[in-house]
Amino acid sequence: MNPDSLFRTTTKVMHFFERNTTPSGADLLKTTIADYGKFLISAMNLEGLSPIIASQVFSHQTKTKNNRYIGLGWFIYDQLGDGEYAISHDGDDPGAHSICFLLPKSGNGIIIYTNSDNGPKLYADLIKAYLKEKGQAIVDIEMK
Repeated sequence: MNPDSLFRTTTKVMHFFERNTTPSGADLLKTTIADYGKFLISAMNLEGLSPIIASQVFSHQTKTKNNRYIGLGWFIYDQLGDGEYAISHDGDDPGAHSICFLLPKSGNGIIIYTNSDNGPKLYADLIKAYLKEKGQAIVDIEMK
């Protein structure tokens, strides 16, 4: 076994992961929920960005469906009620999936990490349970 590799097996699939030895801003982020939460709060508050970039991060760059757009690195969900909107980012690798939804107006949000290829099946129920009517609105946008 290569000491720089990590193996994880399931009953159906064997996943092989190489350890990261070079920086990669686009994939295989390894962090804790606590640290990712701190990053998300900073991102939601547009900390450390120039005014020009900050004005574009949550702007509607591309419409993907009714009430869902892409900003700079974020999905944006509009029309959640009470003037609220949500920003979202997700990540997927074999055997590991994550997603977050942040509601900037209220300061609420949810981070979901799963270590199963079936993890995304839990997203809708968790989002609705935690974000209540705003979560239901997000799920409704996704399902249309």
